[in-house]
Amino acid sequence: METKNQSLRSLNEQIRQLLEKDVLTGLLTRYVFNSQIERLYVSSKADRIPLSAISIDADNFKKINDTFGHNVGDEVLKGIAEVILKNVRASDFPIRMGGEEILILLPEADIDAAHLIAERIRTKVEEKFKETPYKVTISLGVTQLKGNDTIESFLKRADEALYISKSNGKNRTTVLF
Repeated sequence: METKNQSLRSLNEQIRQLLEKDVLTGLLTRYVFNSQIERLYVSSKADRIPLSAISIDADNFKKINDTFGHNVGDEVLKGIAEVILKNVRASDFPIRMGGEEILILLPEADIDAAHLIAERIRTKVEEKFKETPYKVTISLGVTQLKGNDTIESFLKRADEALYISKSNGKNRTTVLF
């Protein structure tokens, strides 16, 4: 009986890991996002502590996939994720939202701290890939939760900031507050 219980505990842990960590990148999954966003939003509002978000998208990712193949695309995603994981705090939530889209939720980080983290990630991604035959850059959008924000308006503003970065030439960080 004890062996079966141990086996079940091990299996439950494996399932939890699959639900929480993206297999390719090691980033957190949408499952974690869905389970944490409400809690972070409510505690930020109730305790009046800052909550910021960084929305990230790889620039020209389709071109890299089309030109060099999906294996190279996967390596690019892994490399971007590696940089992100090395440059966020233990309390942050770096989440692969889908494809090459990444969202980082930063509890207890104001807009200035979030901007510094975003810029550090942006420059380190560019440095990481400077010796490769393909140019890899990312565009980022940064925002902080405001008093009248809903979860949707907060996340939409982060996306809007990202799209401003894309439309203004890519490989840049835009802050909207």
